[in-house]
Amino acid sequence: MLNYKKPEAWLAATALVVVLAVIIGFAVNPRDRAKNFAARLLEHRTEYIGDNSKVGGIIMNLEYPENVEYGSFELLTGSRPFAVVVRLNTDSDTLNFYTEDLNKRPFYRNAVIMLSLIHNADNIRFVLDDGSDSHLIEFTRAMAESRVGGDLWEHSASQEQFERFLEMLESVEMAIPGP
Repeated sequence: MLNYKKPEAWLAATALVVVLAVIIGFAVNPRDRAKNFAARLLEHRTEYIGDNSKVGGIIMNLEYPENVEYGSFELLTGSRPFAVVVRLNTDSDTLNFYTEDLNKRPFYRNAVIMLSLIHNADNIRFVLDDGSDSHLIEFTRAMAESRVGGDLWEHSASQEQFERFLEMLESVEMAIPGP
């Protein structure tokens, strides 16, 4: 007891901040996060693939897998099929992992979300690049609508419908459809 030293103020303050961050993290309801995600995406819903700011807003709000980072996007609007090309940066191991069809689910999910929010988009293409090699992952509206069942655009008609749609995408095991 004679050697007891009072902790410095900065140490106590840091510990308090960490404890508060953990408490807040546990307090945030996953349902609220899903609602916020849906609302952020719906702000950018657009009839036209050529609406650069809306399409960019959708792409920026998507969730990408670990070790995959947004790079840039391109809109192919000259003639049908209209497409969005999203360029993503990654490392070689991650690129190799996502070349396998069974591992493409996060990109399929993102493509379905984009197709539900961009009415006249026909194709969504993700290009994974590790700096020396690249891999194209492409999904079509017809492919997605046949798998999900029905017009994707209708699923984003309201926040409530879109939230249910996003929950369905999370809960249903969606195999990657064939060509």
